[in-house]
Amino acid sequence: MNFKVTWPQKANKEDKLLRQDVIDLLKAHHNIKPIELKWHQKIEHEIDAILIAKTPAGLIRTFGFELKENDLRKAVIQAVVRRKLFNYFYIISYAHPAKVCFYLEWALRNGKHGLLEIMKKYGIGWIINLKRFEVEDAYASLFQSILLLSSKFKPYYAYLEVEP
Repeated sequence: MNFKVTWPQKANKEDKLLRQDVIDLLKAHHNIKPIELKWHQKIEHEIDAILIAKTPAGLIRTFGFELKENDLRKAVIQAVVRRKLFNYFYIISYAHPAKVCFYLEWALRNGKHGLLEIMKKYGIGWIINLKRFEVEDAYASLFQSILLLSSKFKPYYAYLEVEP
């Protein structure tokens, strides 16, 4: 049986960032089978969405999502706080590919890549949603979302050693 995304009854603009193509992207990237999608759950903090999935080995994996139309800085702050609650965590935002390239180039050139470093340090992935933009590109016509940063990076606390 194929998994289909269904939005909450009173879905807002940010809820609609998490679409079927995002789930399909994560299925392929993480080799998972989605089981359930929960919206607006409170686990220590409000979580925009939670995906529960199963690996081929039968292990349950949880994905947390922070859905933001634009404010990446705020999304990163919220994601860092919520990251420890899930196996994987993704920020999904609108971003025009040209704007993302400009930001990355500027950040790297000026040594201002703090948000990306924080995301990598905590194992927070970033998916940009292109649906809002007219993107004439073969890849974008197949997938209306692009994975920029994977949540497969182990968060820094996975490497902490406990001294005897």
